[in-house]
Amino acid sequence: KIYKAAIIVSAANMIIVLIYSILRNTLGMSMVYNIMYAGINGILSGVVSMGMMLFWEYIFNILTPFKLLELSSPTNELMRKLITGAPGTYHHCLLVGNLAQEACSEIGANGLLARVGAYYHDIGKCEKPLFFSENQQHGNNPHDHLDPNVSVRIIKNHVSDGVYLANKYRLPREIIDFIKTHHGDALIQFFYYKEKSRGVEPDIKTYSYDGPKPTTIETSVVLLADGVEAAVKSLDTGNKEAIRAMIDKIVSSKIAAHQLDNSPLKMKDIDVIKKTFFRVLTGVYHERVQYPEQEKSINTTK
Repeated sequence: KIYKAAIIVSAANMIIVLIYSILRNTLGMSMVYNIMYAGINGILSGVVSMGMMLFWEYIFNILTPFKLLELSSPTNELMRKLITGAPGTYHHCLLVGNLAQEACSEIGANGLLARVGAYYHDIGKCEKPLFFSENQQHGNNPHDHLDPNVSVRIIKNHVSDGVYLANKYRLPREIIDFIKTHHGDALIQFFYYKEKSRGVEPDIKTYSYDGPKPTTIETSVVLLADGVEAAVKSLDTGNKEAIRAMIDKIVSSKIAAHQLDNSPLKMKDIDVIKKTFFRVLTGVYHERVQYPEQEKSINTTK
């Protein structure tokens, strides 16, 4: 776009100089030189703009497509921290990013912003990766030995830890918004009901995320994609109807819990988002063909 703008500016400069020369009756080689200089001026303006953009976006922490592409690279320092420290979370973030980008593109929102925001939404899990199921191995869950009050604080803190890391690594404000809002103020149901099963009436606020709720289309889509991906991954089957039912269930539960109250999403957008989630997830978690185990035949020779 910048190069196209430079060409248009260059052409406009040349036309204006030509008209001015004709009106002033300054034809000849001076006119040719002036037209040439005007054309070069437009092209150089584009080149200088490209070079200066990196400087200005760094000084003022402005989010541009160039910055988003840089942040999405696996070689980015904070992204490497996620890859090496919490590989299960990294894989989850990739899938959420794919879902969010496809859904946003379908409804006319910023797909690239949604994808990069999804990549960083769970960055706070790097601080205590083994306390999150996607990073646990061999069924070793440290929450089995903790009081629900302690567990819920650890789970909630991945949001504030993520904001801390994002500020430390100077992530743009727009990306930090994804970290803050990807759970809204939803109830952390597992530990809430675990505490309730002990005969205690838990405080709802203690067992809920601190918010805020998403206020943009992109952050709203990531909130939905985060919940849907985790739920569909937990299914024992890749059956399409089971996936569709789970998507409907999660999206409906988010709406019923008022997590999209501040969102600009419309119901027609949500219908498109659910269809897009279904298309992407059935490609990822499809049913596999069960291959019969081949019997080994032993040939004997006499």
